[in-house]
Amino acid sequence: MFKSRKGGNIGRVQAYRIIPTAAEALDFNTNVSCHSLRKTFGYHAWKSGASPTVLMEIFNHSNYAITRRYLGVTQDDKDEVYCKLENAF
Repeated sequence: MFKSRKGGNIGRVQAYRIIPTAAEALDFNTNVSCHSLRKTFGYHAWKSGASPTVLMEIFNHSNYAITRRYLGVTQDDKDEVYCKLENAF
């Protein structure tokens, strides 16, 4: 995602330095970290139709319950599925 001036990707430590600084420069009013970007990627991938099983593999989680908690699946998300099905019939 981030390229080094020397070629190749930057390391994890450098990313931890860049991301909060960039968020501050953009006047974000919340803490932004590599981890929050990872979780945001997962949430939006899931909401866009990515299989939670595939996301579990991407995140290297040992079981689906961890991935579900990680994605922040809420009761509203579950209700949305039921409503879509009800409207389909």
